Amino acid sequence: MWCEGKRSWPELVGVKGSVAVATIERENPYVDAHTVLKGSAVTFDYRCDRVRV
Repeated sequence: MWCEGKRSWPELVGVKGSVAVATIERENPYVDAHTVLKGSAVTFDYRCDRVRV
């Protein structure tokens, strides 16, 4: 699987989720970023076009 664009955003640790999502999607238009509430059920499959915040 080939993944394009930026893949890591350590500078966003501690930033409000909505700001982080907007930044991630602006810096890598190939991904869809979504906020996920702590404790929410999520799948553990790997997808390079998805970022969970």
